[in-house]
Amino acid sequence: MNPWSGLMISVAVLAGGSSTRFFVNKLFYPFKGRPLIMYIIERLGLCRNVMKVIAIASPYNVHNLVDLGVETVVDNLCIGPIGGIYIATKM
Repeated sequence: MNPWSGLMISVAVLAGGSSTRFFVNKLFYPFKGRPLIMYIIERLGLCRNVMKVIAIASPYNVHNLVDLGVETVVDNLCIGPIGGIYIATKM
């Protein structure tokens, strides 16, 4: 028997980057008919052990994510991915 089979988890998606190498905000880039962030969240939601998906967003992305109906936590540290990971561990 798999000891992890009944474990339910929450997933934090780091959504705070400034997309400087992508040249447009990659969170909202169209992918398969919807914003990329929505595709990612929908796919994660299909995983049977995932009970919640939350986006950790920079202050300048948070309003757009909330408008899409994405559960969002603001990364006020703004120190890069490690800040988002830190915020996620405090949820």
